[in-house]
Amino acid sequence: MSLGKSMFFTTTLQETVYASGGIETTNGKYKIHTFTSPGNFIVYLPIDVSVLLNGKGGAGGNRYTSPPGINAGGGGGAGGTVRQYTMSLSPNTYPVGLTTDATFHGQTATAGGGGANATSGKGGIGGSNADYFRSLNNGTTGGSGAGAGGNASGGTGGPGVASTITGVSVVYGKGGNGGTSFKNGQAGDGGIVIIKYKFK
Repeated sequence: MSLGKSMFFTTTLQETVYASGGIETTNGKYKIHTFTSPGNFIVYLPIDVSVLLNGKGGAGGNRYTSPPGINAGGGGGAGGTVRQYTMSLSPNTYPVGLTTDATFHGQTATAGGGGANATSGKGGIGGSNADYFRSLNNGTTGGSGAGAGGNASGGTGGPGVASTITGVSVVYGKGGNGGTSFKNGQAGDGGIVIIKYKFK
């Protein structure tokens, strides 16, 4: 039987779904799942993943502005620590923790400590994290928070850690600056889990 020119065939190309969860984006051959709150990473097929964990940043301390006292700034919060891993995952549901620490599949990046509140004429000290140290106050200026990549220095928060897991260089876990006489301390950076894998 002749099919004739009116007959045709179509092929539907469907993308293989390896996993789901979080905010999903694509960068070339890589799928990226970003979590900024607790959730589940659900794996449907075996995959090798790269993972970045950044614990939550510490809160900045409050300024002191109560007359007749002397105004002072709050301490800066520390950035959450950063940990990066590669691992192989089998089909399963993997909880992502982001209450304070960032947790995934037995690994943890701890949260940063909060900056201290100021008192009359005395700035609050900054917060430390598990890897690096805060700075103390300088008179009425609050001390700064440690970063994921280094100690705090004076009123400037410690440096974070740069990563290209998303395809561009981003700094995670920077420490918060100390507050001046009329400002609260700045919060430390953190609170994210990123999972990347090759999907094509």
